[in-house]
Amino acid sequence: MIKRLCIALLFSLSLSAHADIQDDPNQIQRIYNDLAQLKQYGIELHQSYNTNNTADLQACVKSYGPLRTQAKQLQLEIKNLNDPINRMPLAYPADLAFQCVYCGGKIKSCQQLEARLIKSKKRLGL
Repeated sequence: MIKRLCIALLFSLSLSAHADIQDDPNQIQRIYNDLAQLKQYGIELHQSYNTNNTADLQACVKSYGPLRTQAKQLQLEIKNLNDPINRMPLAYPADLAFQCVYCGGKIKSCQQLEARLIKSKKRLGL
């Protein structure tokens, strides 16, 4: 009986703590849009360059290298979101976006990102 009471108390405390945590809906929408944009850039880079060719790989890194930095910053921003209900549907897409804009990566991560973004949009109610 006491064990159930403790569990119920912990559950209610976690719910009340969750109610106080809010993320800016505009920030969530912007992050989602940034991930979708990174997906587009990733598809573009994989279609434009033959990364098995060293010269193409170097040109890709020169042109698209800053996108990796942007993707990494998005990962950190998502990690620092207050509400796990917002953080969870964006974390995996952010990892895929990081892989998608990697010149040495595969277009498969961009395709997976597209599918994940559709799921995330539903879960976030965007």
